[in-house]
Amino acid sequence: MLHVKGLNQFYGGSHTLWDVEMAVPRGSITCLMGRNGMGKSTLLRCIMGLTPAANGEIIFNGDDLRKSNADARAALQIGYVPQGREIFSQLTIEENLRIGWYARKDSERMADVLERIYSIFPVLKQMSKRRGGDLSGGQQQQLAIGRALVLNPTLLILDEPCEGIQPNIVHEIGDLLIKLNRELGLTVLLVEQKLPFARRVGQRFEILDKGRFVAKGDISELTDDLVRHHLTV
Repeated sequence: MLHVKGLNQFYGGSHTLWDVEMAVPRGSITCLMGRNGMGKSTLLRCIMGLTPAANGEIIFNGDDLRKSNADARAALQIGYVPQGREIFSQLTIEENLRIGWYARKDSERMADVLERIYSIFPVLKQMSKRRGGDLSGGQQQQLAIGRALVLNPTLLILDEPCEGIQPNIVHEIGDLLIKLNRELGLTVLLVEQKLPFARRVGQRFEILDKGRFVAKGDISELTDDLVRHHLTV
């Protein structure tokens, strides 16, 4: 579904991604892992068109995403939940969700889309008129995921979805990703540093170290030795 080929990226004179090669198979949950500052978020931002890549290819369903701007990538049914959530704090929950609907190309009614998101996150329906900035961290993360799901994505990309979230919400997010993957075939690419979450939710892993991939495989192959060498601080 998603293939990154020979991707390089620079910040000023700093070479941050080095000839990156990555594949995210259709129907998989792939965990992108690595210590802080190794290029994980940069890679996701390149995929979404928010950070320019120097060269290389980002192929999604046969099309090179580098030829499309960020808005067009959302319309291709790629949902993105950025690190820090980046909801619109002054807008209500409902207004935040409606923003995602405008990127869609199909004719599904907004009311039906909202009802489906509210069925996934009932707390958002109960609080739909509250401003995003008034929500707890966990509620904001649910809103950010809900906004991405409004697009009816075939690929969902999440950057540190468990960061700063209370344990019960972390567990709910894990349950949701597993359910969407198993029941709807949703493909998921997520950056995650919490090992128990990654091992519970993920099916595959890829490890970035200083802008290069150093290990990948089935999640069962994420050994203690790999963790010690590339993930522990």
